[in-house]
Amino acid sequence: MREGGGVSGLARVEQIAGKSGWEILDAMMSGELPSPPMNDTMNLALLEVGVYGALC
Repeated sequence: MREGGGVSGLARVEQIAGKSGWEILDAMMSGELPSPPMNDTMNLALLEVGVYGALC
């Protein structure tokens, strides 16, 4: 796992069902959910998730 999340890929519907947007981003940060493949393409990393937004 690299800093700021796990490997890139696609989350399954059952992994995100019932989660809020914040919970999904938090799960990406912890590596529970994969980060979007575009993060690798555009060399992006999710650095922080907070009440008012996310920092990339």
